[in-house]
Amino acid sequence: MFSHGMLVMAYLGQALTDAIPPQRLRAFSTRFVAITQLGARLTCEGHVSELLEHNGERCAKLALTTKDENGEVKLTGEAVIAL
Repeated sequence: MFSHGMLVMAYLGQALTDAIPPQRLRAFSTRFVAITQLGARLTCEGHVSELLEHNGERCAKLALTTKDENGEVKLTGEAVIAL
């Protein structure tokens, strides 16, 4: 059995808003990469990939990933946050 991709996306979104106040989030998108098995231990990671101006505001673009306990990428994404 496997977990629905939207659940994995929700975990990544929750990790993002735990680290960044939701009011600073300007964009969030993801791409499903692989099936996630039920019971998998997931790790959400992110790093700044670019500093930019978005709609006249200083922002950072974040590269995001969700991996299982074997290091297999399950979801990739990006977010734009206000600085």
